[in-house]
Amino acid sequence: MPSPFEIRAKEVAALSPEGFVHLVNRLIEIEANIAGLPASCVSLSENIDAPDGGIDADVDASLAVSKNFIPAGRSIWQFKTAQRFGLDAVRKELGKPDVRKAIEQGATYVLLVSQEKPLPQQVKLRAAMQEEISTLRKDARCQILEAKHIAQWATRHPATHYLLGRTTGGLQPAENALQLPEHDYTYIAIEKRDAEHDDLVKVLRSQDNDTHVRIVGPPGVGKTRFALEFSRDISNLGYWSGCSESVFEHLQQWSLSSDVTGVFIIDDCDPAQAVRAGQLVESAGGRLRVLTIGHDHAIPSPTTVELGPFPEDSLRDIVQRTSGNTLADHQVNWIVRRTGGFPQLARELAKSLVSNPSAKDLSDLRVGDLVDRLIPNREDRQVLSVVALLSHIDFTESDGEGQSEIDLLAAYMGINSQSCRRSIETDTALHHTYGVLAGSVTSHQICSPSGLLLKNGDPHRKHYSD
Repeated sequence: MPSPFEIRAKEVAALSPEGFVHLVNRLIEIEANIAGLPASCVSLSENIDAPDGGIDADVDASLAVSKNFIPAGRSIWQFKTAQRFGLDAVRKELGKPDVRKAIEQGATYVLLVSQEKPLPQQVKLRAAMQEEISTLRKDARCQILEAKHIAQWATRHPATHYLLGRTTGGLQPAENALQLPEHDYTYIAIEKRDAEHDDLVKVLRSQDNDTHVRIVGPPGVGKTRFALEFSRDISNLGYWSGCSESVFEHLQQWSLSSDVTGVFIIDDCDPAQAVRAGQLVESAGGRLRVLTIGHDHAIPSPTTVELGPFPEDSLRDIVQRTSGNTLADHQVNWIVRRTGGFPQLARELAKSLVSNPSAKDLSDLRVGDLVDRLIPNREDRQVLSVVALLSHIDFTESDGEGQSEIDLLAAYMGINSQSCRRSIETDTALHHTYGVLAGSVTSHQICSPSGLLLKNGDPHRKHYSD
């Protein structure tokens, strides 16, 4: 009985023509990336209706450091989704001038078929195809990959499972996550982050380096977007938007397999979860790597990158790009001063100010809506409301004092008081927020964007025209 983690041939056969082409293109791209081939050595097409001369993909693996499903040297690929694809159709494809020329020059001809033929038909088609290409070149090589072979190939690369309708605990290709509204914006490069990006690409690609990379920093400094940028350099990069037991189940299963490979981003991952994920992939011999994202460092510490707020020049660039250069300089400067280097908050304020050009201060920009977008979790918003209320009663907590105030406000908000106290004490985001609101953290120190928002949302503060 096949494992529930394996892709089945019938899943490949059920794909639409467009879906099949997209899947095999991604598989070729991932395999070429793992083999160390530069992008210039791989030519792919997603348009199944465009005239292709019989060649859907062209790969030059002469410089490959390792090869799996990609043949040595040059290979030309043809994708077919028709159920009735026999020798006559093969002869037609092999008769096309571009195909003949490539085979005569020594290229391997690879035929990918989304369907599965009975074994006698498979043997007959392979023999006939080899005989046909031998007329073009005596040592000509060919391969046929049918649905079962493509399913085995896809099983090795979990980043493609999303394309087959698999939930995989919510795993999706990182490049897909880049298209989500919350991540779909122009990435602003910072010199320090660019250098860290390049260093981490080497770590994640190498078979000898750490299998766990940790990205930490306060909420809203762009940790997730920074991590998703690796999809431009690493093809088999998957993304989990949160950490759950299902994530650990998949990592454990894949670590026990002998051929599954992948790099996985795990967002919103606390230190204990990060350590557990790192331990699971450590036994995979470099085939699996995780990049965990959270507010706090994990112990024992993996390779860690700590991201802080943006410099003012970069934040100004973010505001101008987000607003389409429609805001006046004094409006841009007002946002930069009020957001403390946090790009997420700066973008939200820029959008709000564009939509409400007559606004004079944060109180005119509907702070509550901004907090809702910045903190989508309802319980977190309720705890933050408790923190905000505490700031108005000159509240300080030391040696267990102040518990009654927290309990009273938690009851008023309808949330569990113990959960509320635990969040205030242990959650980095709320801790920084509390610090700003209570006045123990000055405006130039690192704090949470929501804290800055509440602090600067005081209607008594001067508006940007001042």
